[in-house]
Amino acid sequence: MFTRQKTALGISRSTPLSLQLPLPALAPFTSTKGGFDYPESVGTLVSMKSLGELSVADLRQVIALKEQIQSLEGQIEAIAGEAGVGAACTTEAPALAKPPKRRLSAAHRRKLIKALAKARRVRWAKAETTGASPAPRKRRMSAAGRAAISAAAKARWAKVRANHPR
Repeated sequence: MFTRQKTALGISRSTPLSLQLPLPALAPFTSTKGGFDYPESVGTLVSMKSLGELSVADLRQVIALKEQIQSLEGQIEAIAGEAGVGAACTTEAPALAKPPKRRLSAAHRRKLIKALAKARRVRWAKAETTGASPAPRKRRMSAAGRAAISAAAKARWAKVRANHPR
């Protein structure tokens, strides 16, 4: 029922005869994008089944793949010198600490407020000397125009009510 196979990295795994599928993570590296080698399957969208739809054999294969990933991560850690040989990667990356908030002293805050007020006065003085025109006046509708629109709306609704009995 089960066969023993060696993957591309020399890891031995056993799979049922009906499920002898190549590992997508261990696919041969053939295409090159931006100087790095990627498997051909990178960039393709694969629809995944939910755990309830998987058979027992599929679940066993998933578990075996996760164990392989953990052992490979342990090997990477061992090569990098951060963990012993065969140790699984169990540590997470440390969270980045927020830098402390910078608070202004009262004296500096007063200086800053005075400087901003001075800059604001200079800005307003410059606007007054250049003779900037005020914003254009809003257009207002005349009483006759408003009455005409109201009469047209009333006539429309009267027509709708006449054609639609309650």
